[in-house]
Amino acid sequence: MSLTNHTKIHVPSKGIICDICGTVTASINSLQHHKKKVHEPKIPRQCEHCGKWYSSRWSMQRHVINMHVHAEEDHTCEICGFVSSTREAKKKHIQYRHNPEKRHKCAMCEKAFKTPTLLKEHMATHTGIDLYKCQFCVATFKSQSNRSTHYKRHHPTEYVPNMTRRTRPTAIVKENAISNEPHSGNEIENNNADFMEGYVGVVNQSGLL
Repeated sequence: MSLTNHTKIHVPSKGIICDICGTVTASINSLQHHKKKVHEPKIPRQCEHCGKWYSSRWSMQRHVINMHVHAEEDHTCEICGFVSSTREAKKKHIQYRHNPEKRHKCAMCEKAFKTPTLLKEHMATHTGIDLYKCQFCVATFKSQSNRSTHYKRHHPTEYVPNMTRRTRPTAIVKENAISNEPHSGNEIENNNADFMEGYVGVVNQSGLL
């Protein structure tokens, strides 16, 4: 029996199953997105607009769309007026701040959470496994908020200089853009546009972020 046929026994009939790993997705588009993100070969790619490197073509394309293509748009929340630095940050703000639905449920208790990260950190309280480590000492933590509190209390002088200031990313120069200054069309400055681009943890050898 193939993996796809076998997993049909355990999942709802409307789910689309990945034939590589068995992950269930809601639609064909979701399956294609999953395969590109998870199973596409991780070949490092560099952004031609700001020079940043990414682990795959998918993550680099996501960066370009979020940080350069839509950089000049107004990212103000229509509900509360909060101003985000990028389109992706605005989307996450609305999803997590104004959407009361908690879709991510703990398999070990009755609690549910708005984001996968919050669920992961909650699960750490069940397993006892620390997920994050301090970059300045040997302390470890089960949540990012606890680590941030630790930084402010115990490493204020090291932590503050490492904070990234919110800046509006530089937009891609359009071919038909009218400018008084001569340019080649690719003169995009790297102005620390990585803030709020979406959290991407870098896992070290210990498995902690």
